Amino acid sequence: MLLLFSLFSNSYKKPFIASIFLSPIIASTWKYQFSGISLIDVYFMLFILIFLVRILIKKEKLYEIPYQKFFLIFIFILVFVSIHIYMSRGILTAVEFFTKSLYIPFCFYLCSVHFSKGKDAKALIISFILAVIFPLIFIFIQKVTGYTWRYHETRGLIRSQGVYHDVATARTFIIQALLGTYLYWRYFLDKARYLIKNFLILLSILCIIGLYFLYSKTIVLTLILWILLFSFLRKRIYALPLALGFLLLINSILGNKLLYDMKTLFSKEIEYVAGDISSDYVLAGRGGIWKMYSKEWKDLPVLEKIIGTGRSHGYFHNDFLRVLYSGGIILLISYSALIVFFAIKIFSAFIKEGKIIHFATLLAIAYYLAESVGQLPGFYPIIQPVTWGLVGLSLNRDLQWVEK
Repeated sequence: MLLLFSLFSNSYKKPFIASIFLSPIIASTWKYQFSGISLIDVYFMLFILIFLVRILIKKEKLYEIPYQKFFLIFIFILVFVSIHIYMSRGILTAVEFFTKSLYIPFCFYLCSVHFSKGKDAKALIISFILAVIFPLIFIFIQKVTGYTWRYHETRGLIRSQGVYHDVATARTFIIQALLGTYLYWRYFLDKARYLIKNFLILLSILCIIGLYFLYSKTIVLTLILWILLFSFLRKRIYALPLALGFLLLINSILGNKLLYDMKTLFSKEIEYVAGDISSDYVLAGRGGIWKMYSKEWKDLPVLEKIIGTGRSHGYFHNDFLRVLYSGGIILLISYSALIVFFAIKIFSAFIKEGKIIHFATLLAIAYYLAESVGQLPGFYPIIQPVTWGLVGLSLNRDLQWVEK
């Protein structure tokens, strides 16, 4: 139904909002596969392919996209790499790589061009918030009942990721809701709406508790980055000691459980620092995986180093490593330049204007980078709306952001 809606809707922004709201449900179907491709991948591939078809039959405002030359270079390289992947791995793998990679300029384009009215931005932010209800329900059902849809253990800690394939999916929806709540509170919340206020406060608390039950190093890194950004960019230096004091208080109330769980979660890293184990075992064995790929990279022919190996799938556990193997140095430079350019652009806009939308976007970029260390966010369509979508919103020249 959503795909039909996206095909016949007057504007793609409504299907886009509906897609964000329904993504948590769609992502729960990861077990169902067709010819080795999951139902999730089929949906996201069709969703953006329909958008490409609409470009041919409807008047899309592609000429209005900011920084279009920058994105055209990136898309041209994606096309070249996709052709290479097609020749090496087949048509389905190439289409999957191209469509998933295209979500970066796609989300930026929609939010920077089509969401030029406050009511549209409000609807998008509300979808960010409400989408978390579905994953939170299953996270807490698993924690309360002990029933596990997908067993995932890390050093004896059972991750409560609910119905999802991995914790990266669950934490993305929670991070999206927290950022959405922050923006809604600053821009769209009427001070007299006490019921909505209480709902947002309760939902935020449940989100933080849900993040804790995921036992994720990425979340710890993200929260550290967020506190640092809040302390120094927002000039709230008191946030550092306040956060530390709050954690110590919670740890005391829980009978030292918080500290125990963190020591358990980072036990391999602690052992590495102490000199008891090699770097191969840090970050759930990712250190050893990266060494293996680095050694393999050194032995590749020069041409494959430049244009890539045509292999877009693998146990890379690092987004920049995935990009390097998929499209070589040319794609890595293009992808990295894209992130750095817009991070600097948003940072400059915040320093100049001090708007919360810019600061929230910096928080989203920080999460994206933290995720890139051990996962493949560039290959996850669900993460693009809250990162590249927010980048597009914050740089939207026609959208006026007025704080309540």
